[in-house]
Amino acid sequence: MLFYYGAAVEVPNGRAIAVMNPFRDTASEDTAGRLIRDLRTGNCETIVKQFSYDGFRICSVLQTTHGARLVWRQDSILNRMLVYDIPEKHARIWIGFAREEGGWQVRSISVVR
Repeated sequence: MLFYYGAAVEVPNGRAIAVMNPFRDTASEDTAGRLIRDLRTGNCETIVKQFSYDGFRICSVLQTTHGARLVWRQDSILNRMLVYDIPEKHARIWIGFAREEGGWQVRSISVVR
């Protein structure tokens, strides 16, 4: 994250401008994109129960939407948090990652409406 201006990242549907570092490692973003795409299928409940107890809310937000825009990224050595804005549902999806031997692995998913 090079620059962020706008409402707090915790506020769904808040106006925000995020400028990402073009040289960042995007492996976790690619994984998150595939996960979001897969959660929009009929298998959402099965997939999400590995990462969250709030599967119904997450699936209800993602199954009827088409867009997700990365608005926040917080990096540390062993963890990473990505926040995606879902404007159609006035929600934000938080995807947590942990670094393991095979790279970044999804550890949690939550939704804020």
